[in-house]
Amino acid sequence: MGLPSLPLLYRPDASVWMASPPRAGRAVEKVVRQLMAQPYWPVQMEDLHATIRFLKWKDVASKKPFRFGEFDVRWCPVHHPGGCTAYRVDERGSGASLVFATDIEWALSSPKEKGDFLKLCTEPAPAGLLVMDGQFNRRGYAPFKGWGHSTWEDTVDVARETGVGALLITHHAPENSDQQLRNLEGIVRKTFARAGLARVGQEIVL
Repeated sequence: MGLPSLPLLYRPDASVWMASPPRAGRAVEKVVRQLMAQPYWPVQMEDLHATIRFLKWKDVASKKPFRFGEFDVRWCPVHHPGGCTAYRVDERGSGASLVFATDIEWALSSPKEKGDFLKLCTEPAPAGLLVMDGQFNRRGYAPFKGWGHSTWEDTVDVARETGVGALLITHHAPENSDQQLRNLEGIVRKTFARAGLARVGQEIVL
């Protein structure tokens, strides 16, 4: 439920564009309006201060890049209960690129799901940064199989296979303290030097 808390939504000087492929026949605008409705959230869409626009994407996976200003956007479905989508954004002028996959269960992904995601990470070139779900570790994964989340080891394997410039692991286990996450980051970096754990407010220059 992070979207309703996005600070930009409450700024009158902000312009927010939202886009997503359809899921179960529902467009992104319908889903967002349902999310930001009582009893789920007290502030209704009509009460938000920002200017909000919705883009309609028809394809579950991008057949060609969607151009938005200086950016090319691609996407593909990934394995998660109820469905989820991973996105890639390329800046045409600089060549900077980002793949964003917050909810994905790599161990249960089909060969096609894996192939499509690997392609997203590597075409037209290996992404400069991969942000990927790595909530669990392989030793403790079994009780949570089917929950829709990957192990950090799987995430590192994907980063190695695709040759991305850097990796940030996200979707941290909520029971982990800051110190536990720092310890985990040290372990991750011993296996993949260009990796780290994503943080709130973090800024990365690509």
